[in-house]
Amino acid sequence: MPELSNEQQQSARERTLQLFRFLKAYAERRESLKRTLAEHEWVLRLRDLPAHPCVVVGHVLLNSGAEDPNEGAGNGTLLTIRRPRLTDPPKPPKVLEDWLEKGWQDPNGEIRVRAEMHVRRGNDTVTEAFAADEQRPVALAEWRARWEAWAQSERPARAAMKAFERLYQLYSRIGLESERVELMLGDGQLRWQRDSERIDHPVLLQRVQLEFDADVPELRLTDADRAPELYGALLTSPDGLPPQQLTQLRRELETRGYHPLEREATDGFLKRVAQLLGSRGVFRPDPLGGPITADPVIERDPVLFLRLRVLGYSAAFDRVLEELESADVEIPSALMRLVGIEPPPSEPEGETELHSPWGEPPDILLSKPANAEQIAIARALERHRAVQVQGPPGTGKSHTIANLIGHLVANGKRVLVTSHTTKALRVLRQHIVEPLRPLAVAVLENDLEGRQQMEEAVRQILAKLTESSERLTKDVESLSADRAKLNAAIDEVTRDLETARAAEYRPTAEAAPRTPLQAALQCCGESRKGPALASAFA
Repeated sequence: MPELSNEQQQSARERTLQLFRFLKAYAERRESLKRTLAEHEWVLRLRDLPAHPCVVVGHVLLNSGAEDPNEGAGNGTLLTIRRPRLTDPPKPPKVLEDWLEKGWQDPNGEIRVRAEMHVRRGNDTVTEAFAADEQRPVALAEWRARWEAWAQSERPARAAMKAFERLYQLYSRIGLESERVELMLGDGQLRWQRDSERIDHPVLLQRVQLEFDADVPELRLTDADRAPELYGALLTSPDGLPPQQLTQLRRELETRGYHPLEREATDGFLKRVAQLLGSRGVFRPDPLGGPITADPVIERDPVLFLRLRVLGYSAAFDRVLEELESADVEIPSALMRLVGIEPPPSEPEGETELHSPWGEPPDILLSKPANAEQIAIARALERHRAVQVQGPPGTGKSHTIANLIGHLVANGKRVLVTSHTTKALRVLRQHIVEPLRPLAVAVLENDLEGRQQMEEAVRQILAKLTESSERLTKDVESLSADRAKLNAAIDEVTRDLETARAAEYRPTAEAAPRTPLQAALQCCGESRKGPALASAFA
């Protein structure tokens, strides 16, 4: 079969990506728009991270000569936070222990002593001043110098620990809510009072992922293998960018792959965005803050924030984009035609070997009784890798899925079945044939039934592993031979039936050739009741 050239394949991929990006942007117009960072559930500006050796913010170098425009963006770890080693404050002298007030254990606190204190003198209680003992002020001055040296070096470590703990909590939350939230790295903070709308949000967005190395321990922030985004919903309005300019900026972003942690090239891109937003648009390479005015201002101020995943059509288009951005995914021929690339004609599929309607094809190993439609689904699945089967309740979808599970397992495949409801999985498990049912484990529940299924699966697997491989091979060969014999016998009976049925229509060896049916009708017509019978057959 003729194949597409590399240039055609690249063109088809770029056009398809552009199509679904447009569809996603169009769908997002109906969704709630976040105009300020305060509207997000979790925000951390990178400039607020403490200066400590355990906290390292990386940088990105764009590779302008790479064939892939995204190659070189985010090459390496964007942020590393290692758990710092904390130390205790120097122990105060014994003469000071009773005189110190709380707070000296914290490096951000201060040393305070009581001016006077009630002490016991024999049977009496008297008030004694701190300076009454000359050793106390001397010991305090000496210990204070050691404490301040400790506090100065310990404050960044405590701040680094707070940042580490905060990101670790975020890491745990993302693990629990990965289908609901996603972590974003943003830059190009747009600060703009547009009519009645107050905008204070980054416009250049990059999806990132948080990884945890328990051996160090250390948290690492890396790119999520997704292209950068331009938050176009903030830029379009009667006073914002026209659609044509926004499209040009998005194409430039797709081509160059600007990154929130890259400086020079991203500076130029964000500067163009600021100047396109208005005649008094301003770009600042560093955040200066101040009040938000009617003049659009874009500042470089990298920030991490947790964004809610979009739902509906926008989420569906985003999943398609995630698949299309992978270089290993082939563009379907239907999408190629949709974007104006005509795929080469495919070779006609070979004729399927005919088999008896009462038997089974040799290459299909269904575990339950099947009809021609289920056999066609199994063959289509092998050819096209994906088959969509629809039908109302009660039409045999669960039976078909259970049959396909048996076929796939017989061919050495592992099968994952997902469903919106647990009830559907329970029903499907009952449709699986008894020998395979112990291996079907529901892993979405923590109830007693799920644990029992897991234990039964482990016992069945161990039982199979303990059997001799030679015995299992012989069993497979014996069953395959028996199946082949049964299919051969069915085929032979089918041929005999076909011969018998066809004999009714073969001409007889007479002077005037007639079929057996014609001869019978003629004989019936010549008898006493023949005319009525012949008329009925006519």
